[in-house]
Amino acid sequence: MAGSVDTMSLSRAKTDSVSQQSRLTSFASDDGTTYIGIANVERDDYCDVVDETESRLAPPDDLFWQWYHTRERFMDDGLLECNAHNEACAEIEYFERFESYLNTDEAQEALTVLTERIRDGEDIVLVCYCGDGKQCHRHPVAERLMSRLDV
Repeated sequence: MAGSVDTMSLSRAKTDSVSQQSRLTSFASDDGTTYIGIANVERDDYCDVVDETESRLAPPDDLFWQWYHTRERFMDDGLLECNAHNEACAEIEYFERFESYLNTDEAQEALTVLTERIRDGEDIVLVCYCGDGKQCHRHPVAERLMSRLDV
């Protein structure tokens, strides 16, 4: 029986971890769900919520930092953070470039490992900082995994 893949923002994952008593001592759930962080920056609040990280599915550093500085420029110009986030993605062609990155050997290897885990019955949730209303690289990663599973 195959598992599943889902996506979740860090804030939602935090809420889920607090609301489920079984996660108070160990975030890993008894139902086989593994929360995998795929972000560049790993702060304590992030590491406390995810079961493991897979940095090969995070945006490459050059792409991340270009997006970050572009977002900051938009915010300095008065855009709200969510709008600045999405506008920065558009301006630097973030998703087109991230899709190209997903074709690299490094990313393909990580996708293969996760695909096999899902085929073996593990439920995986991809976690990143991006919250509601923000475009996020976790969605194309999930789409790639689902296409490999013929979902």
